[in-house]
Amino acid sequence: MNQNQPQQTYQTTFIIWAALTFSVVPYIGVAVFAVEPKEEPLAFAFVAAVGGMAIFNLLLSIGMRRWLTQPKMLLASGKSPQDLMANHFPLNQSHLIMTWAVAESAAIFGLVLSFVAGDAQYAIGFGLLTIATMVVFHRPRRLTSEDFFE
Repeated sequence: MNQNQPQQTYQTTFIIWAALTFSVVPYIGVAVFAVEPKEEPLAFAFVAAVGGMAIFNLLLSIGMRRWLTQPKMLLASGKSPQDLMANHFPLNQSHLIMTWAVAESAAIFGLVLSFVAGDAQYAIGFGLLTIATMVVFHRPRRLTSEDFFE
């Protein structure tokens, strides 16, 4: 295996994470500049349902990440903790991207609500919440011994 492979994998993963995290910013920009106010207010039940789905997806992404990064799940690959710490993030890249996409869907729900309701506050709120979730819970990091021996 090439010595630079772990570093290249880290850089690639970090770039994908940053792209998905900050792709939310254009959603907010589109909502601020393109959303037209509506005459009729949107039904609360609709806002609650779509907003609830957004919050559910954020929580689901966090739950998926925590469940998949349990030591027993990591060690199920058959690799030693030292090998996992040297070569992997808590999850392989496809699993990381899956959890990030679920988190990003909350910002998309906010953008949809903004267009339907005619109010950019939904895209701004859910967009900022998505960015915060991505930074706090989903930032790529290497494994440490504490991940296995708590």
